[in-house]
Amino acid sequence: MPTAFTVIGAVLGTGTSFNPGILWSNVNNVLFYWSIIPFLAITIAFSLSKILTFIIPSDYHKNKINYLNFGIGLFVAYTAGANSVGLAIGPLYSLGYNLNYLLLLGGFSILLGAWLLSPRIIHTVSFEYSNIGPRRSISALGTPAILAQIGIHFGIPISFSEAIIFSMIGSGLVLGKSNIGKKKLAYTIGAWIFAFALSISISFLLSEITRGIL
Repeated sequence: MPTAFTVIGAVLGTGTSFNPGILWSNVNNVLFYWSIIPFLAITIAFSLSKILTFIIPSDYHKNKINYLNFGIGLFVAYTAGANSVGLAIGPLYSLGYNLNYLLLLGGFSILLGAWLLSPRIIHTVSFEYSNIGPRRSISALGTPAILAQIGIHFGIPISFSEAIIFSMIGSGLVLGKSNIGKKKLAYTIGAWIFAFALSISISFLLSEITRGIL
């Protein structure tokens, strides 16, 4: 479930309830980038996979490919951590809390969540959307890193769930459409849209209740 969708949705719901309201120019930039990420991710990942298929032969030393994947994976995790902590502590920082304290708390919480809750998501991302080999996994990991850096440059939080899943699809398309878990993908996109709408509704309702009480 994309944290970016639910957090931004909650901010939009609260902003609709409270004045001065929503800065629509910034929100439109975020929504636009989110809407083109699937197309960018599939295109970039597919292109990279094709290129790597020619550059790296199938009999290339597997350990060297794994080292490269491991390095890219660490960089993606690093970028995802920056993105996720920024989303989580953004609403808190606006309340006047110390930034260093919030960053420490956010980093510890990500570490704890990764240790306790990540295994199920790891299995889902690895096997239920597309089957990719060592060479194609390079593009599946590298593409989200590229998209995230573009988002960070423009101050736009992205969903790594969205970027990584569509990158894996783009990489898997090198072997054909039959390599894609279409039903799982459709279910996931539907859940994302529902979560975004639900987060707006819940935050708006809670804000209206808070206004009535206070």
